[in-house]
Order: sequence, then C-alpha cells, then structure tokens
Amino acid sequence: MIMKALRERTRASHGRIEACIDLPTRVQSLKSYRQLLGDLLGYYEPLEIQLARFTQPDFDFAARIKTAALKRALATLGLFHTDIAALPQCNKPPYLTQLAQALGCLYVLEGATLGGQTVCRFLLNCVMRNYGW
Repeated sequence: MIMKALRERTRASHGRIEACIDLPTRVQSLKSYRQLLGDLLGYYEPLEIQLARFTQPDFDFAARIKTAALKRALATLGLFHTDIAALPQCNKPPYLTQLAQALGCLYVLEGATLGGQTVCRFLLNCVMRNYGW
C-alpha cells in the first residue's frame, strides 16, 4: 500500500523529470547520448560522494554506485579519462545531513536504476528502428 501511495504522490514529479530529460531526443545521436551520460555523471558523482558518508556495516553501498559504470560507458563511447574528468558537475546536489535523507536519496536512485531497465528497452528499440536491425 505504501508503494502505491509513493508512486501516486510522485507521478507528477516523475513526469516533469522525464520531460526535462527528453530521452527520445537525447538518444538521437552518439553526441547527444554522450552528453546525457555526462550530465548523469555530473549529478551522480557529487551525490554519491555525500552518500558514502552514510555507509552502514550491513549495507553494501558500493554495489549501488553508478559513477564507475557511467565513466566506463563514456570511455566506451570514445571519451578519454581526461575528457571525463573535465565534464561539469552539479555544484548544488541535494545536501544530505541525516541518515534518513540518505536512505530516501538511495530509494530514489534505486528507482532510477530500475527505471533504467525500461530505458534500455527503449534504447534497443531506437537502435533497431534507426539501423534496421
């Protein structure tokens, strides 16, 4: 019941974020896709640095880190380490001061990861359409 309430109460926010990201446009070219991944890295990295302060003994925080995968993807798409290091970062990520805030933030990030499965299907369909696979 709580999951249903969370989904309903955050639906409008999710819609605004999806419109802001504009995934269909951001995957139209390799350049725009690299930019999307760079933008995500620029947000996740400073946020994950904050989250690391809240590591708990029985919680595998390292398994939830996204920055390494984003950096690998950017390298695979042709960026050098120096290019990746020079990408802009969010200078005002949410400021987390309490464990409850960190757990709420992790909840949102995990939801984004699960949503990434939907994004992968979308990307695969785009590639298949655009390249006749």
